[in-house]
Amino acid sequence: MLPTALLNPSLQLLLPSSHDQMNMPKIGINTGIILIALALLGYLGGGMESWTTLIPAIAGAPITARNLLLEESP
Repeated sequence: MLPTALLNPSLQLLLPSSHDQMNMPKIGINTGIILIALALLGYLGGGMESWTTLIPAIAGAPITARNLLLEESP
């Protein structure tokens, strides 16, 4: 793993720290939510003219759902 001193400080939020380990379901949930939010912002901000701006939401919904199920399983 890269030393955190070499990374941009804004990227450190995405990396797990030694005392708070992020697991894959949490990363997947965050990724899915970001994709859905970007798609909705693009669709609503673009005047709701094109459905193609919702393509990231189509990808983000199953990513979020799958990782929510993984987080709840033992």
